[in-house]
Amino acid sequence: MPKFKIKLYRIRTLTVMAILSVMMVLPVFGQPFGLAFLREETSAPATAAIQAPEQTIKAGLALPEGLVDASLDFSRSLDENTVSLDVKAPDVLDDEEQTGSGGDEDPFNALPEDILLLQQGEQPLPISATLAPVYEEVNYILYINANQLNLRAEPSTESEIVAVMRFGDKVTCVGQNENWMKVTFNDQTGYLKTEYTSQTMVFKDTKQTVYVKSSKLNLRSGPSTNDSIIAPLTYMTRLTCIGIGDGWSKVKTSSGKIGYVYSEYLTTRAATSSSGSTSGTAPVNSSGNRIVDLAYSALGVPYVSCGSSLSGFDCSGLTSWVYRQVGITIPRSTSGYYTIGTGISYSGIQPGDILCMDTRRNDGISSITHVGIYVGNGYMIHASSTNRKVVLQNVSQYLGWGVKLITVRRITG
Repeated sequence: MPKFKIKLYRIRTLTVMAILSVMMVLPVFGQPFGLAFLREETSAPATAAIQAPEQTIKAGLALPEGLVDASLDFSRSLDENTVSLDVKAPDVLDDEEQTGSGGDEDPFNALPEDILLLQQGEQPLPISATLAPVYEEVNYILYINANQLNLRAEPSTESEIVAVMRFGDKVTCVGQNENWMKVTFNDQTGYLKTEYTSQTMVFKDTKQTVYVKSSKLNLRSGPSTNDSIIAPLTYMTRLTCIGIGDGWSKVKTSSGKIGYVYSEYLTTRAATSSSGSTSGTAPVNSSGNRIVDLAYSALGVPYVSCGSSLSGFDCSGLTSWVYRQVGITIPRSTSGYYTIGTGISYSGIQPGDILCMDTRRNDGISSITHVGIYVGNGYMIHASSTNRKVVLQNVSQYLGWGVKLITVRRITG
């Protein structure tokens, strides 16, 4: 009997220990089954879990409490397709998720390449639209400042060439931009590179001798009738043209003044004789053109009694200075002009000849009191005491004032 009691006691003890052991290890051994159960329940697409979160949560609640807790401790081992039970609907994202600052993924990478992320509530625009050049609406004349410039259909060097522009061509600018100008030319609209255009008139460099072919022409400070007058120019004034623009020429006077005149009033032909051949056997004035050029260079020099330099001239001082520049010496006083050179009739006068006149109409004496240099086309250059400077004068008009022509002298050296 004692032996039986001992055995029964041991069996009871072993049974209790076995039950306790099972209870202790059951959660541990049950964990893989719980994970499998969770995986089975949550293996559906993430969108399904988001659309029906209550079903997922109920599935979780159906597990023993110990299994649910254990699965949460090992949530890091879930694969990509596993959805957490606490996932939120898209319209209640966390602040981190809204700003994109809490993860490794750049939120801009998920946007299409041609869409910009704008402020909340704004509609996204294509990048090409936001980068389009902006033009200020204008309306003025624009000049081409390059030997050759392509007018293009679009503001790009890859765009189609509409026309080829040349230096000095002008177009109408209708839109301005720091890189491209929108212009119209011959009823066509196109684009020109801004750096090769100019809002002011451009002048092509040149260097040639020209003469004023109008009775009066204003030398201005700029290529516009609105610009100030530097000096008035008279018929056959000799100038050096140093630039040709749109209807205007940039010129330099003999005194060094630079200004602008209308091109249509200039000529490259110097004044020539307006009469027939010389009389008798008088020699040709071989220095005539040089004499004329020197006379023109003195235009505007002040009248100074007894003066014989570019600082000031009287009438004989001018003629003697001009001839002295070509190596010919003539009298400094008008009284010595009766016998110098060869006498020529007015009908045979040539540029460079000297006109000898009597301006004292009422003294009853015929004498040479004034001289001037004939420059052609019926004009002479002389130092005028009335105008107080060297001027270009029409001979017939001058003689019409009662001045008497005494003789014409041709100096040959």
